Amino acid sequence: MNNDNLTPEQKEQALQEFNAKKEKQFEIGKVIIICVVISDILMSALSAIVNLNIGILIMSIVFSVMLFTGNPVIRYVFAAKSLVNIGVIFYVLTSPEIIVPTWGIVVLMTQLAYCIAASVLLVVSQCVSEYMYNKKNG
Repeated sequence: MNNDNLTPEQKEQALQEFNAKKEKQFEIGKVIIICVVISDILMSALSAIVNLNIGILIMSIVFSVMLFTGNPVIRYVFAAKSLVNIGVIFYVLTSPEIIVPTWGIVVLMTQLAYCIAASVLLVVSQCVSEYMYNKKNG
């Protein structure tokens, strides 16, 4: 549509619709980031308890705060971490040397689903991009 043919009221309405769309994308992106952050902290806490390594949890909290505040690089660090976890999970599930109990398979499959979803959402979601842009640029 050619902006020259729009009345001032139509231009104002178009601007309001655009801002509403961006606000909705920001809110959806925020929900996605919060879900990723909470899931990551919970999984790191479980891992810290099982492995008796509090450093994992501390690093997860620091990275989560950085992601929530809109650090643009950390989004790709999270995605890369998820991809590495996917590889490790596939190795554990397919390795004949590692015997995993049934409950462990359920946990690993849940982690696998989370890692795939987190990687995809953090890298390709326009809503996450809008959230990160707004947090970084105010």
